[in-house]
Amino acid sequence: MRTLTRLTPYLLAAGATLLAAACGDDGGGNTKADAAPSSPDANVDAAPVTPTRTGTVALTNVEVTTPNPDPSPGALPFLLGGPAFSISFEDITKGGGTVKIDTGTPGCSVEVFDCPAGKCPFHDEVDVGPVTITNVSDATPGIAGLKPEGCGFGADSHYHCPLAASAAADQTGTITIGNNVAALTIPAHTFDAKLRGTWLVASGFKDALAGLNGKAIPVAAVPGDHTLTLAGVPGTTGGNAVPVDGIGLSFIQGAGPVPNGAAPGAKIDWFGGTGQVEIKIAGSATNGYPGGIDQKILPGGAFNLNTTCDKCVLPHKMPTSIADNAPAKDKAVVFTCKDGNGTCGQAGMPLDGIAVSGTASNGSTATLKPFEMPKDGTKFVSFSCSAIGPELDISNEVWKEVLAIKPTRIETRVFKIGAPFPPVDATTKNSVRVLAGHGYVGHTDVPPP
Repeated sequence: MRTLTRLTPYLLAAGATLLAAACGDDGGGNTKADAAPSSPDANVDAAPVTPTRTGTVALTNVEVTTPNPDPSPGALPFLLGGPAFSISFEDITKGGGTVKIDTGTPGCSVEVFDCPAGKCPFHDEVDVGPVTITNVSDATPGIAGLKPEGCGFGADSHYHCPLAASAAADQTGTITIGNNVAALTIPAHTFDAKLRGTWLVASGFKDALAGLNGKAIPVAAVPGDHTLTLAGVPGTTGGNAVPVDGIGLSFIQGAGPVPNGAAPGAKIDWFGGTGQVEIKIAGSATNGYPGGIDQKILPGGAFNLNTTCDKCVLPHKMPTSIADNAPAKDKAVVFTCKDGNGTCGQAGMPLDGIAVSGTASNGSTATLKPFEMPKDGTKFVSFSCSAIGPELDISNEVWKEVLAIKPTRIETRVFKIGAPFPPVDATTKNSVRVLAGHGYVGHTDVPPP
């Protein structure tokens, strides 16, 4: 289950096209140099500023629709759900694939990467300083779950959102492991029930349990004040509670959906409220955003896809082939929250709509779980389509671009998002996409030719 963290780096790239569709030019054209009137350069245009970075802060509550074909006896239900944050800032002067933007379909783009030995030339992720996430008003909160005390750039070159107030050191208790599920009990420590849906990073385990140290492990349940139910824990203690001591506990919010997080009647919704959320990045002379970022966003309410209309699908049932003679402009799939069994939630942001993003790879899936993407392929595709409003269509010509690499597995993410107009730093022209919403992730296996 730990590999679910790979859902987040590419979780919501689709927001770029939604924003571009509504915003047009950001006003960042040439500016006049501040030369004295007597200077010969007084009326010469300054060179245009070329952006070097782009960023995404996407706060989403996710349900994974990919079914488990063979759940282990006694294991937790394969109902993945919970908060998934995608916070990334990229150096766009490095890396990149071949962009297929001339698809003839507004709001869609496809980027293809050649990946010798599984090494794709993605843009480098960079550190722009802490990102803070808070409720605008605690009287009408948008965030119902635990708020991180600041998200920071880790040694693995990705952003993480620790819950510092929930951490504990030098703890003593017991652990019982079986069927990939563990019960960790610490009698002297009280666990907040809202830790369900977070990820535990522990230290201090010894001997046969030392492999648990430093690993992000999903918290699938908090069955009591002093016990955590952890998923995806290898090994077994034969049903026995094994003593542990000197244990350190820390937690990460938004690392990805967790088992049992979409259970009927007990779904995790990290937002859960109706109010706004505020995202801040402090400005500095070196982080690429000297003016800083301060954005307020309305996450929106319940989101359900309509599965009753023609071409409507859930994201784990994407088409695996398109007929050669299929009309290019015809719909390959439709995602909509209106009519039928759809629910669109609340609106109220300047940009409100459906965003679809995903990846496809031609690597081997032989040893992977149904929700894991191959890392050893020679071809990789990133696709995104967005539309303002409650419906988004993907045409045959767009989907043919995705299928052209002959993928073995496709991961598709469908979100109902709200967004403010994207902030662009006045000095550097570097932009940030700030998005929030609810959505679904699914995985489609493509039969061999």
